[in-house]
Amino acid sequence: MALDRLTKITGPGIKTDTNWVGNNANFTGITTTGSSFNVGVSTFHSTLAEVHNIKSTGIITATGGSFSGNVTAVDGTFSGNVSIAGTLTYEDVTNIDSVGIITAPALNVDDFLDVGSNIKLGNAGVVTATSFTGSGANLTSLPAGQLTGTVADARISTLTASKLSGALPAISGANLTNLDASDLASGTVPTARLGSGTANSSTFLRGDSTFAAVTSTTINNNAANRIITGEGGTTLNGEANLTYDGNDLIITGAIPSLKFTESDGNPDYQLLSNNGIFKIHDVTNSADRFAVNTNGTGYFLSNFQIGSTTTSPGATLHIKTSYPSLKVDSGGHASDAYVRIISGNAQNSRVDFGDSDNDDIGMIDYDHANNSMRFLTNTSERLRIDSSGRLLVATNSASAANSGADDLVIGNTSQGNNGMTIVTNNANIGGIYFADQDNSVRGGVRYQHGLDLSQFYAGGSVVLNLKNKGAGINETSPTADALVIRGGDTDDTPSLILKRATDGTQSAGEIIGKLQFTSNENNVDSGNYQPRVEIKGETTDTVGGAAMVFSTAAGSATSPTERLRITSGGTLAINKSSGNYGSPLHIIADASENAITVEGLKAAINWRYTDGSANRRGGIKWNGATGQVLFDSGVSGNGYYYQFDLNGSERLRIKSDGKIE
Repeated sequence: MALDRLTKITGPGIKTDTNWVGNNANFTGITTTGSSFNVGVSTFHSTLAEVHNIKSTGIITATGGSFSGNVTAVDGTFSGNVSIAGTLTYEDVTNIDSVGIITAPALNVDDFLDVGSNIKLGNAGVVTATSFTGSGANLTSLPAGQLTGTVADARISTLTASKLSGALPAISGANLTNLDASDLASGTVPTARLGSGTANSSTFLRGDSTFAAVTSTTINNNAANRIITGEGGTTLNGEANLTYDGNDLIITGAIPSLKFTESDGNPDYQLLSNNGIFKIHDVTNSADRFAVNTNGTGYFLSNFQIGSTTTSPGATLHIKTSYPSLKVDSGGHASDAYVRIISGNAQNSRVDFGDSDNDDIGMIDYDHANNSMRFLTNTSERLRIDSSGRLLVATNSASAANSGADDLVIGNTSQGNNGMTIVTNNANIGGIYFADQDNSVRGGVRYQHGLDLSQFYAGGSVVLNLKNKGAGINETSPTADALVIRGGDTDDTPSLILKRATDGTQSAGEIIGKLQFTSNENNVDSGNYQPRVEIKGETTDTVGGAAMVFSTAAGSATSPTERLRITSGGTLAINKSSGNYGSPLHIIADASENAITVEGLKAAINWRYTDGSANRRGGIKWNGATGQVLFDSGVSGNGYYYQFDLNGSERLRIKSDGKIE
């Protein structure tokens, strides 16, 4: 073992060889002669060195010299530093005490220098010894590769394990510290140094560094690829299906996960948490299938089916079960609950209603290209709301409707009848009302089922009533089969006015109004309705003149014939529709001699002067009781008479006194 530093060496003395030669020696405080020199009581000869009781308090340096034989030091003390450049070989070293440092450069010796018992100074300036005793408190920095023999364990500190070779003798481990276990290549450690207790095949080393006996443990249901769980006491259980009954199963890591790996080649999955996002991850295809965000929202990244098994869901979210349902519930919170469907601005958002025969036999479809919403039943569109908010029923366009009343359009020209029905029970009212910005009803139509009365509002009041097959204007109970007109307010005069829309030009013969009475008797035109009587107004000139014409149909005629006319001048013309009228009563009786017939028990034709005086009158009277025809010429004595003219000349006169002239 190379001794880099000896801090204290104590030996029984130094034995010297019989041959020692020193060249160019420079020793301070040493007396030399040509053949010898003395150091204290020690004498160095050219062939022999006798050294006794050498005490070194400084540094002794040998820069050269030749030593042959053995150099023996008895009771040599070095209190300073000793430098040895070569190798110090020792054998049976005892009582070596060095308080300084001894150094020695390379020496030219034939063999080696013995220093004390079993201590040798080699030719390279190295001190070696086969044994060593004494205090090792200051014996440090010893190269382990040069140590041979044994060293007391109390003197060993800070050993480098890589430098140790061979068997390590039994030593005390009190000062054996800082061992690098990776450099302990072989060997065994006594069990007594591992822990307390008895170490044998039936014990094990516990965490508290004690050996304890192995307690018998039973594993129930043990089989391959099972997880062993504790059941309490000394019993374990092999779980075919793992059930965790604790409160929390915590997996900690930068990206904590739970991975499911199949042995049959199917996709493997992983539950993981990454940056606060929980995911179901398809490991095989490197794709996230489901995720929950840090704010609690979540999303699927491909089609997903709930309620049954399939590898091909029919939609992004497919619910398939015997009782499929989807519920959106705010839980009573003061927040909106809604379902939102978003698509591109040129695509459609829709809800399909299907059955086992047809997946979309019904539909609600919003077309983002024209911003209209369609409602389909039995695969056909039934209702549409266009971008203007117009409600289109049984049609997809408002082009056929009035532009001022197209908010609701019902029907189309390609189908049959169209209409709207309002249904109520037999005691209530169904109606359509019209209100204005004053929040008051100004018009409307309503039906009172309890009265079987249909009413039409105008100006905020009922104007027309239809009941009992009759019509009433301002009359709530019209007579059956009649038109009844009542004045709207007290003392108002009811009127029936027929008003012809003028075309700006008036000409004679235009009908400006007509009342017509028709019949559909089977003997008249095979049961078809034909006019039988007419009363009409007719213009007679271009400046507003008009006549009233009365027409009747005779026999089986299909149209009426004019019988009487009241001319614009007031003439009552019978059987004369045109021409000149010579008197207020103008009768044409070409087909009968009965032009005027007065019937009654007492019939008369009277005339009176315009002042209405009873004394200025006349007439022809018929007394049916006596058969008399009386010619009345007024009061007797007033000078009235009857004059009979023929061919323009008076032929007979009957005076008021009865005389004929």
